[in-house]
Amino acid sequence: MSLVYTFSGEKILKVYETELVIEPRSFLSKKLFTETIPMNLLDDVTLKPAGKLFGNGWLMISLKKDQKTHKSETRMIRFPMYIQNDRAQKIVDFIESRIIELRRDRESGINEETNGISNKSVSLSDELQKLSELHNSGILTDEEFQAAKNRLINS
Repeated sequence: MSLVYTFSGEKILKVYETELVIEPRSFLSKKLFTETIPMNLLDDVTLKPAGKLFGNGWLMISLKKDQKTHKSETRMIRFPMYIQNDRAQKIVDFIESRIIELRRDRESGINEETNGISNKSVSLSDELQKLSELHNSGILTDEEFQAAKNRLINS
């Protein structure tokens, strides 16, 4: 899993092919408040650019609605500098392309499954989502989560 983009605002956003990692800037709170979000849980990403003279920019990441509560969640990363707008736009474009690609894979997986063909990318996404839920709920430690995720991706 290789790092595609890093973006530093009020939080640090690390963009990988299969996931986003949002970290606080404070070293002391990184372990407690770092969040890993698999790409297949993303619904949308939008950018409100920073103003040339005044105003912060915002990178807004919307997650899919929770199946149980039917509530969607948003993660926001504020950045103060106009010069970061171009980089933020590149990140938005990359994440949007991954969301579209994953939707297309999921839809083709549904079509293939109805024809009796299994699709590994759909099951991999499901497994990664399950691992993420176990990790977010505290059942898996960071090290166990990373090891299990690497086994899935490399298998």
